[in-house]
Amino acid sequence: MQRIAFERDDTIWISNADGTGAKKLADGNLPDISPDGTRIAFNTNEPGTRSPVRHIAVVEIASGDLTVFKDIPSDNCFGPIWSPDGSALLFNIYMEDDWQLGFVKSDGSEFRIVKKAAAKGRSYGAPCWAANGSRFSAMILIGSINSIWMATSRKAGKYTQSLRTAT
Repeated sequence: MQRIAFERDDTIWISNADGTGAKKLADGNLPDISPDGTRIAFNTNEPGTRSPVRHIAVVEIASGDLTVFKDIPSDNCFGPIWSPDGSALLFNIYMEDDWQLGFVKSDGSEFRIVKKAAAKGRSYGAPCWAANGSRFSAMILIGSINSIWMATSRKAGKYTQSLRTAT
């Protein structure tokens, strides 16, 4: 049976693909169901005094067990995307006054920045994995030019980089 994850009124839901059996799992935004269909990654959305407080979280669909990755060194992370094998997540993270591209294992370990904004205004966002997991990419906004940054996996955690500019 295929299932879908969706957001309704700042809450994360799961249902059968035909819409039956809808069940609320957690409060949050931007859900992404794991490739094996057992977990959902999303970001929490907590009230903040000056800016949103958002953490990456994973909920087990069967049990409802929730893990919030509070060891990531930012209170503004969003939009997690599962790797094709379900072992890792890419996401947007606000650090050092700009949007970076973050990586974390699906258990919350091994956090790192995989692409740091080179200069103010060169933000990274909308990460996406290749279907085979060998590459990932992200959008870049440099002034008024939209570009795509791509990384190709070589060896454990090391990537070659290229930049494709859209005109």
